[in-house]
Amino acid sequence: GFVVEFNFLDSAAGVPHGLERDAHLVVGDPHFVNGSNGDYALAAESAAIGKVPPAQSDGLNHDYLGNSRPVDRACDIGAFQTQSPK
Repeated sequence: GFVVEFNFLDSAAGVPHGLERDAHLVVGDPHFVNGSNGDYALAAESAAIGKVPPAQSDGLNHDYLGNSRPVDRACDIGAFQTQSPK
């Protein structure tokens, strides 16, 4: 199967068939700012903040909105990088 690294799933049962869990998989509530209204930025308490170490973040210089990443040495999991360190 495929290994997909540095993902955040809302439940362990959410790992798609054929994909292997990796050591960097985070499972739980991602704590979006306001996901029900389309704001998928990470809230300060999100476990997805700062989970992608510099050695694995080559080429991740900007998030979906064009903001610089990483901030404070590590990238966040997801499309949006928090702009202030946790």
